Amino acid sequence: MDECPFNSVLQQEDGPALYTYTVVNSYPHDPDAFTQGLLYYSNDTFYESAGLYGESTLRHVDLVTGNVLKRVGNEPRDFAEGLALSQDRLVQLTWRSPKGILYDRESFEVIESFRTQLKDGWGLTNEHEDSHELIATDSGSKLFYLDAETFETKRTVQVTDNGVPVPWLNELEWIDGEIWANIWQTECIARINPETGEVNGWILMHGLRQSSRIVGTSEVLDPQFYLLGKFELPK
Repeated sequence: MDECPFNSVLQQEDGPALYTYTVVNSYPHDPDAFTQGLLYYSNDTFYESAGLYGESTLRHVDLVTGNVLKRVGNEPRDFAEGLALSQDRLVQLTWRSPKGILYDRESFEVIESFRTQLKDGWGLTNEHEDSHELIATDSGSKLFYLDAETFETKRTVQVTDNGVPVPWLNELEWIDGEIWANIWQTECIARINPETGEVNGWILMHGLRQSSRIVGTSEVLDPQFYLLGKFELPK
């Protein structure tokens, strides 16, 4: 499923705005890191949650050089997924599990493991580091708003495009008052109203994987990792 599954909806005149992209810059990155969650921090560094059973890690990475400044491995039974910074702590979800892990940002020491009410941990973000809520996905079409302290689900928001639910919401980023979500196994990123769940626009990323020599059906697009510039397409 390489194409966006909502093309018929996207073509409507009153549908969401369509955007394409332009690559502003590119940086080296460990090709063996199965990136699942990523967040830019400061001083040209980012934190990364890399998945796969037996290979999952939490990393602090230099953006410009690609050098891993710090890393810690997950337990072999954990497949690391979404990552967010909350009150100077790193919060990591795990795939096909309600388990989450809370880390000290500087030392990477595990503060605690916790359980969410998610059936499956996928994407994770928040409005800012001091937000009282985290926003997660579980492979479906809903955003789950979690209490940042207890990790209990406070509310859910259905994501729709002209009334049609949008499934396979994957990695999330909060960008300029919107939630950006890549749709698993497509080259589409949805720009979502965080309160209503309505898709404000679609960013069509077709061609980026090929031009970046990214191969393999397991590779998907992370909104922050790849998208460096964008502009709107006329309808």
